Amino acid sequence: MIELYLSKVTESSESEQAGKLYARVSYKETMGIHEMAEHMAHHNTAFSEGLIVGVLTDFVKCVREMVLSGNTVKVGNLAIFKATVEANGLETLYDAEQDKVAQATMGTLAEGQKTGPAVKVIKLLAQSTGDFTREELKKDVKFSWTDKTKAEIAAAKGESTSGGASSGSQTGGGSDDSGDGPTNEP
Repeated sequence: MIELYLSKVTESSESEQAGKLYARVSYKETMGIHEMAEHMAHHNTAFSEGLIVGVLTDFVKCVREMVLSGNTVKVGNLAIFKATVEANGLETLYDAEQDKVAQATMGTLAEGQKTGPAVKVIKLLAQSTGDFTREELKKDVKFSWTDKTKAEIAAAKGESTSGGASSGSQTGGGSDDSGDGPTNEP
């Protein structure tokens, strides 16, 4: 179950969203490799937590190695991992005035320069696939409000918070991804 809370965009904002409430995910905890290995070890596997930690640690290192080699790595039913770049806008491959060529490097293009480093920033792109696509996630997702938001809803309705507000749960199709409002993704 994914718990949601409501976040209000400040009234002073100059955007269309000013003053509106938007649902945000209330994250419970960040699980690292060790926590995932412990969780996986409890799923009736013959593998120990330590072995799973080792496999996952090596897997992460190998994905990084493959991505930095220019490969894409598809982890079935999870994501496709690949490198992408934010590029500098070069005007030319070779600037005869400064005897400078375009470089397959990363850096900032100085103001007034026509050529130089081709890349500003390298990024890791993870594209959902299989069971993690939006359409597949919509089928199984369940939402509820956090206790704090339930109390805020009850207060807005003029109800006592001790009586227990309705959960406002919704199963499947909970988000239409219409783009109506900002998301809380990093």
